[in-house]
Parts: sequence; structure tokens; C-alpha cells
Amino acid sequence: MTRISELLPLQHNRIMDFIERAGVDVNDWKNFRSGVNIKKAPTNPKYCYSWSFLESHKVVVLNLWHRDLKKRHGRIVQDLDLREQAKEYSALGNATWKRRAIAMDQAIQSALREKLPIRVVVCEGKMRDIASEQKASQVQRRMLDDVVWGITYYDWQTGKCTVTRAASNSLMDPSAEPMALIPEEVGKLDLQEGAKTRILVNAYERNTRARSLCLDYWGPSCVVCGVNFEKKYGIDFRGLIHVHHLRPLGSIGANYTLDAVKDLRPVCPNCHAAMHYRKDPPYTVEETQRFLEAARER
Repeated sequence: MTRISELLPLQHNRIMDFIERAGVDVNDWKNFRSGVNIKKAPTNPKYCYSWSFLESHKVVVLNLWHRDLKKRHGRIVQDLDLREQAKEYSALGNATWKRRAIAMDQAIQSALREKLPIRVVVCEGKMRDIASEQKASQVQRRMLDDVVWGITYYDWQTGKCTVTRAASNSLMDPSAEPMALIPEEVGKLDLQEGAKTRILVNAYERNTRARSLCLDYWGPSCVVCGVNFEKKYGIDFRGLIHVHHLRPLGSIGANYTLDAVKDLRPVCPNCHAAMHYRKDPPYTVEETQRFLEAARER
């Protein structure tokens, strides 16, 4: 069993060499505003200070501080809260650090959506308290871990996550991401065989299995406006869609058997918000479609 101390970097290797070894294309590093400079490529500020690197459809590389590694249930992990960090950097007026934190969160999301392996560069050096010192940390030594890491916890609402050594991305399919800010209406599962899979609803909360069953049948396009996030924004947005419960919860009992195909529909965030603009009951799919058509004719 590997000890955290065994991952302590001993040499000051170049980040470009590590991420290239991990499978990231570094060909653009040699390009500067002043022209091509191969010798300075490893120190290109556009890339060398990044906290994460993404080679689409292939690999994600994360820079993690050695001193933040922990042992949990016999495994080496690191907990991240990148969106909260981004808020702190924004409050300090540091747009660069905010951008890097957001980019790292997005790289982790891409790893989950595309089921990409995660390689980790372990860093050691002067790690500063940014809130009090407002100075960037300085990496003095780094090493590329030969072992693949994975995301074993990710909260799609907050961005809090756990990166685990010798693990795979063991989370839900991206089509089951709980993206909606509006409370969904499915809770405990009561599954039966066949197409008529049933789900027991008893709370104002989402259930990822119900969402998955809905999208397996209806697909990931909005039933109101037809938008498909993957087609509109690219593969990184595959499966990004809300799921709307057609029946107002005020009209059903505390325990109610739901048919995921009959009672749920995929809707985009805009249409979902419009449907819930009327509280009791929400606007129907057909009513929202009429609003949209009328607006287009103006």
C-alpha cells in the first residue's frame, strides 16, 4: 500500500514534459504573440501556470499539492472545492486565479462526461494562504504519478469533489447529472422489471435513476423548444438537460407511484424556469410551447 510520503516530489521537473508524457498535446506551447519560440515553450505563461490540462477524448491532468493529500479508507485522496475557491479569488479581485479554478472544475466535469482517465502531477513548494498573503504559491518540485486517479465524489450543484488515487470515475452517467436548480420531484426507488419501471415519489427531490429512465426514452432534447446542448455547444455538454415532473406535487399524495416515461419530460433550463414561473400548477408543456411560438411571431 502506497504511503503519502512516497509521493513527495524530489526534483524540479518541467510541467510541459509531464503533461506531454500523460498524453496532452503541447504543440501550441511554442507559439507566442511575438512568434514561434521552441526554447521558451516550457515557460509559456499561457499554459505553464495552469492548474489543469485537458486533452479532449483522451486524458485530464490535474496539479495537486502534496500537503493536501489525505489517507481515507486506505486510499490516497484529495478533496477540492474549486467553485468556492473561484468565489474567494473573485472577491480578492484576482481574475486569473478565478479563471484557473473554474477551468479545473470544468476539466473534472469533462473527465466525468467523457469517462477520461485522470493523471496527477503532485506538487511541493511554497504553498501560500492566498486570502491573507495574496501571493501565488510557488512550485519547487513536482512529479507525475504513474498511477491513474479518478473522481469518486462530485456534487454537480456545488462542485465539491474528491479525487482518488488508483480509482476510476465511478460516478453516475452524465445524463443523470442533477443540474436543475428547481427542486425535482422524485425520491425513493421502487423498481420493477420491464418497460414500465416504477419509481416511488415521497419528497421534493431528484432521483438520478428516474432521470436516466426518462432520458433513455425521450432523449436529451428539450420537449418545449427542441434545444440539444451537445448539438448546440459541443460534446462537453452532452446530456445537459433538466427533467420536469408533469404532475403538480400539490395534487398527489405523499407516496405516489411514478412512471418515469409518462410523468417526466426533458426540458432545457430556460423552459423549465418558464414552466415553474406559475407556481400552482406550473405551466404545461403545451402552454409553454404556445408562449414560445407567440414570442417568435412578434
